[in-house]
Amino acid sequence: MKLLIVLAAIPTIISTYKGIKDMFYPRTDFPYTEIRNATEDYFDSIDDALEVAHDEYNIWSVMEDEIESNGKRFLVFTYGPSHHYVNVLGYIVTKEAHNGNTYFEEYLEMDD
Repeated sequence: MKLLIVLAAIPTIISTYKGIKDMFYPRTDFPYTEIRNATEDYFDSIDDALEVAHDEYNIWSVMEDEIESNGKRFLVFTYGPSHHYVNVLGYIVTKEAHNGNTYFEEYLEMDD
């Protein structure tokens, strides 16, 4: 009986997490001008990006993920602090600094 109560609470926890995530991860285009490497691509490492950045708070990691929602598939690009390593495409630099907890998500609908 206790196990059923715990399992019944999981959807509430997940939906609460999604609501919290939506508050902190604006679903909007990345609002800052990106500074990329000499070939206009992502920097391969934080050290490479530090050559043009003021400090680590001007470096953003760009991560990629795929999700499915309402029967549609999306490619999601998340811009966040540079301390991420999973699914990272590379790093960009901006004149604007982040606070170490700022994220932006861009969604691109995928064709079937």
